[in-house]
Amino acid sequence: MCDQRRTRIDFGARRGTGGNSSSGVRTEPIGIRQPTPSRIRIPNPIGTVRIRSAAVPSPLAIVVVSYNNADVLMRCLAAARGAGAALGAELIVVDNDSPDGSADRVAREMPDVRLFRRPNLGYAAGVNWGVAATTASRLLALNPDCFVDEAALRRCIATLDDDPSIAAISCRVVDEDGNPNLPCRAFPTLRQYLLERLGLDRPYPTIPDPPAPVDVDTITGAFFLMRREAWNDVGPWDEGYFLYSEETDWCWRAKKSGWRIVHEPRATVLHLGGRSTGKGHGDQPVLRKGLLLRTYLDSRERWWRKSYGRVATWNMRAASAAIALVSLAAVAVRRRPDWRERAGVEWLRIRHALHALPRASP
Repeated sequence: MCDQRRTRIDFGARRGTGGNSSSGVRTEPIGIRQPTPSRIRIPNPIGTVRIRSAAVPSPLAIVVVSYNNADVLMRCLAAARGAGAALGAELIVVDNDSPDGSADRVAREMPDVRLFRRPNLGYAAGVNWGVAATTASRLLALNPDCFVDEAALRRCIATLDDDPSIAAISCRVVDEDGNPNLPCRAFPTLRQYLLERLGLDRPYPTIPDPPAPVDVDTITGAFFLMRREAWNDVGPWDEGYFLYSEETDWCWRAKKSGWRIVHEPRATVLHLGGRSTGKGHGDQPVLRKGLLLRTYLDSRERWWRKSYGRVATWNMRAASAAIALVSLAAVAVRRRPDWRERAGVEWLRIRHALHALPRASP
């Protein structure tokens, strides 16, 4: 099934942190025209990132942005290292100031991984940092709780290389029970949002899994394989998104620029999901007291305003407030055991729609 839905820093001086500059295996990429700059300067919101490129850029960089999930992260990196070794991939970890010692563990147990420690400015900012640290011709943004094998990676790379108009590609994503986990989806619309909130449809309607690669609107950020030329053309991920919607925003911009976004159903990866947002240091919730919902609502607001404009955003906000008011009344009348929690969620939606709630900081 497929679900439609920064201080100036010299990377050359810091490559010793956490290990060598690559996985140690280099092979020539197949069918990819390689960039050959001797030095690249990339603008960064909080300074200038400088990187020195190798004589021959690696054919693939696997960028893992991690926060507070050491055990799962190590499993992810072991799988990614095994999958990418024969492909000459370099493995990059950007640790967003994890309090659980994730970065120290990576440095100690996987010295071949390129490790960067940085403040937590969000997932998009972490991906941008990792991509800026490499000149690889293909870029895989991989969630730290996502596990990929060599067969799936080879299949997706082959599909990406087969058509130079493809900007990004993902594949089937399943959970531990084999259930599909939002591998691809359509861009949000007001109609779909209303149907979802009224309980008349799923947030991301399912369609039969196609037998061959198909064009879709947007793909999951858990496994997000990009072409370097597309990244250079479309630009980096929008760091205004702390969490959620950053991949949808990039896909929207890519398609507006004439690129294709593709779902490859013949490859499958495992995604556990929620391992960074679900717990914190000492098993305390990281995004507690509504912060997770607030962050989601802020990202949704930003995406609608950027993509559809002010009027459509106001319509979405009005619909959200109206439905939340009805839901709040229903919760108050029914008084189920969890009614206080449900009422808090709907009240938060109302406050956010009316902009009485301060913006969640990225």
